Amino acid sequence: MGRNRKNLYDKDSLLLLLQEHKEHLTSTKAWNEYAKQHQLPHSSTLIKNFGSWNLTKEAFSLEQAKAHRPVKYTSEQLLEILDNYKSKFTNIYDWNMFASENQLPTFQTFERYLGKEFMEEQTGAGGTIKWDEDKLKELIKSNFPSKPPTVKEWNLLAKEKQLPTHMTIIAYFNSWNLMKHRVYHS
Repeated sequence: MGRNRKNLYDKDSLLLLLQEHKEHLTSTKAWNEYAKQHQLPHSSTLIKNFGSWNLTKEAFSLEQAKAHRPVKYTSEQLLEILDNYKSKFTNIYDWNMFASENQLPTFQTFERYLGKEFMEEQTGAGGTIKWDEDKLKELIKSNFPSKPPTVKEWNLLAKEKQLPTHMTIIAYFNSWNLMKHRVYHS
């Protein structure tokens, strides 16, 4: 007869078993990869026993994971941020880079709450960035300084940082391979 997996672990046995592995309790994804290699319980087992991933980390006296929910802003907060950093709104790309470095809302958040027309009037940073080959070269090299990205790597970054997609890059360089040659071998 097989073991009943439901009763395999309790909090106390997990605390003992995982004490020497606790530094690997960084994220569920990282933990699951590590746990699989070392034949340790899956994150779902830990969550089931402790109540959540953060409670699991708390049980091991580790720093809790950061919340993945976006910050909600009021119109008043956004207007105050806009007033304080108006000089940084030169274009959408530059603002989003500055915002990312300083934990501020993206340009799209301002547009959603305050309206596109209002933001264009206030900042002059509306519309799309006028890309050219030199600006794209600089953008690509700043994000991938030592080796060219794959299309997949680029699109993941583009989505995260709201950058132009691979299609925009191909439109300026005629192909992904030509872009790699011109950016990394010229």
